[in-house]
Amino acid sequence: NQAMGAVSGFLQNWAVALAPFIYISFINALQGVQYVFLLLASIFISIKFPKLLGEKYSKDSVFVKAVAILMVIAGLVLLVI
Repeated sequence: NQAMGAVSGFLQNWAVALAPFIYISFINALQGVQYVFLLLASIFISIKFPKLLGEKYSKDSVFVKAVAILMVIAGLVLLVI
């Protein structure tokens, strides 16, 4: 996990270095998307390997997590504006 975090930080910094100045805020706003992928990956893993995570998903818990992700994305968008 730590290696993947280091690689993602390196790739994000590289993307910022390659991008024109006008797109830097957009790249930083894309950080909110990582939570969507994390939620989808955890749902996939819990369905495919139910004993690995031990978390049971219901419609209510997925809804609450989706709303939380939207709030994080909205907060990042407000920081960019």
